Amino acid sequence: MLRLDVEPIPDVPFHAHLEIHSLPTLVLASVTACGTHERRTRELIRDGNDAAGLIVNLSEPFHVATRGCDVTLGTGDAVTVSAAEPASCIHPSPGQAFRLRMPSAVLSGLVPGFEDGLGQLVSKSSGVLGLLIRYLSGLTDPQSPLSPPLHDLATTHIHDLLAAVLGAKRDVMEVAEERGISAARLQAVKADILKSLGSRDLSLNALAARHRVTPRYVQRLFEREGTSLTDFVLGERLARVHLLLRDSRHAQRTISDIAFEVGFGDLSYFNRAFRKRFGMTPSEWREASQTGFANGVSPRELG
Repeated sequence: MLRLDVEPIPDVPFHAHLEIHSLPTLVLASVTACGTHERRTRELIRDGNDAAGLIVNLSEPFHVATRGCDVTLGTGDAVTVSAAEPASCIHPSPGQAFRLRMPSAVLSGLVPGFEDGLGQLVSKSSGVLGLLIRYLSGLTDPQSPLSPPLHDLATTHIHDLLAAVLGAKRDVMEVAEERGISAARLQAVKADILKSLGSRDLSLNALAARHRVTPRYVQRLFEREGTSLTDFVLGERLARVHLLLRDSRHAQRTISDIAFEVGFGDLSYFNRAFRKRFGMTPSEWREASQTGFANGVSPRELG
């Protein structure tokens, strides 16, 4: 299927797991491997496949060789490769990686002359490469699978990010900044917020500093979605409380304890916001949830 010659490395435990995500003009593979030696040999490249793209390392170092270059990818590093040229990849220890492949003509349209950089290390010091990694991680998250209507949009964003990583010309970079890079930064900021909902310091300035952008830039990211940072944080905190209150495992906890846990500091404000959003008080929602469970009503029916 992949037209690769895969062999185990002697005296190393062998493990290989591959998940392929097919998008328009793009294939994204999520790889977990250990003790593997993968080769695209001269014999195999006769199949005419000219797909090109990027191998991105997510964990332990591994080695990639192509076009006379032999590079070791550290965590967060990447290398460009082409299926039209012999190459090999060795995973001596357990590790994870992303592999992006697209027709050579598509990549040439994004970055003319990309072939000149085949086999050269793309360092993790590239800020855009980090954005690309986080964006791909979001797309492959089994908890939030990408719906088919969004496939075209995701492909466009990946094209933009890949063009920026590989050094596209100014006109392409300007479009990429307004489109794919902005989308990836917004995704990264949202992920940061969701991990830190319980923190009282989800301020605009703190988020901007962590993501190395200006506060106004963060504001614009949310404005493009027709919302604001404040509304997004409030909505996610309310949704988290709403979920916890109907969870029987938290039935013995007080509502105030749960509200404080997800970052609310003012209980009066929390109660008003909850009632405005859900049409009932937190205690009414908890009681309705528990009564519904007792009567065999599903959580979905309760809202």
